[in-house]
Amino acid sequence: MEGGALAAARGLCVIEVIRDEPEDDPDPLNRPGRQRVHARVEAGAAATVITRWPAAIAPDSTPGLRHRETGWFQDHGVKVCYSWAPLARQQRIRQRHGGPR
Repeated sequence: MEGGALAAARGLCVIEVIRDEPEDDPDPLNRPGRQRVHARVEAGAAATVITRWPAAIAPDSTPGLRHRETGWFQDHGVKVCYSWAPLARQQRIRQRHGGPR
């Protein structure tokens, strides 16, 4: 479990694994998996969301939806982390150098 390994490496606890299929509907707000994530965030039960890569939030063909969704998480104080190794490395480097998270 890639997300679980990232969580363990960062000292995070996985509270739930939620599967979501962006191919079913590009808008994250219309997908049951993403609605479940939103419910966790709104309940204050999640400080970090781990997803494999940006296209898991919204397809590459809909970057506006992805930006809206990641912005929503940020507005709620939730960090979005990518578990795919190349993206996870990039995030760690940016964090060390004071860049966006």
